[in-house]
Amino acid sequence: MNRALSPGVTPRPTPAATASDPATLLAVRDLSVVYRRAHAVVHAVDSVSFSVGRGKIVGIVGESGSGKTTVIRAIMRLLRQPPAEVPGGEILFEGQDLLALTPRQMRAVRGARIAQIFQDPFASLNPVVPVGKQIAEAARYRRGGSRGDVRGRVLEVMNLVGIPDARRRLKMYPDELSGGLRQRVAMASALMLSPGLLLADEPTTALDVTIQDQILKLLRSLRDELGTSVIIVTHDLGVVAQTCDHVIVMYAGRVVENGPVAQVLLSPAHPYTRALLDAIPHGVGRDSRLRPIPGAPPDLSSLPAGCAFADRCRFAVERCRTEVPPLEEHSAGHFSACIRRAELSNEL
Repeated sequence: MNRALSPGVTPRPTPAATASDPATLLAVRDLSVVYRRAHAVVHAVDSVSFSVGRGKIVGIVGESGSGKTTVIRAIMRLLRQPPAEVPGGEILFEGQDLLALTPRQMRAVRGARIAQIFQDPFASLNPVVPVGKQIAEAARYRRGGSRGDVRGRVLEVMNLVGIPDARRRLKMYPDELSGGLRQRVAMASALMLSPGLLLADEPTTALDVTIQDQILKLLRSLRDELGTSVIIVTHDLGVVAQTCDHVIVMYAGRVVENGPVAQVLLSPAHPYTRALLDAIPHGVGRDSRLRPIPGAPPDLSSLPAGCAFADRCRFAVERCRTEVPPLEEHSAGHFSACIRRAELSNEL
């Protein structure tokens, strides 16, 4: 499924070029996803590459429609086909291309090796089944074991994710729990089979600030205590700053910046990242005024010829509207896709 290269052409290094490195758990290479509609082809994900190290937390950030959740669903092979198609790319998990697996082989990966926490825990939980049974379902289906053994494991993971009075809550239903506790139940379900990679799609959506902080601290503790790698999909750069080791910034289905969190947030190398940072509230006073990003993201079924962000970018020149900027490494592990990056380094 890789794109062919002309003879003698050496491919540019990409954030996923270290897939053979034993420290790399997941490597996404040139992944593309399209949705074929009656009168249009929507390019939801366009040649996306990145990697996730073992025991690392990686954030994928961007506006709604940037392709973040589509990438996660592609990793889990949960895209509905049709209308979705994956015309190119690889998703290498521990060196194994997930896109090459049969449906049966992929079912053995989900839950056991890669697990997902969905955006709305209430929608993902069965309202008429006690949460203890729902958490136990994966273990019963995959591993069997006595009822006592499974119950013990359920209590273990409930305690691990900080559900208080776990034994009493085994028989409670989702609507009897707060939003924060439902999210912890979803996390307990995901951890039942000790996966190496946890995918969290907007895990703090609709939670109050205090509970958000608790959930993010929990994700960090899972990384520190269990060595679990995590991908967090979010629109909130505050979540990224608080939780992640590495961040991928997406816009219109493409990666526009990719690097260590401190480098990306303190020294952004793409105007879109700078614009996202400028849109964050910073205290009070005249200097704290928000700078909203003008306009709206482009139609993914009719992307512009050049940089997809050009029409909204205050630094754009005519060349930006005709050339698609490549994702290039300009410092150790820090990639960006902007043809004016070098000349704008003092302005971003």
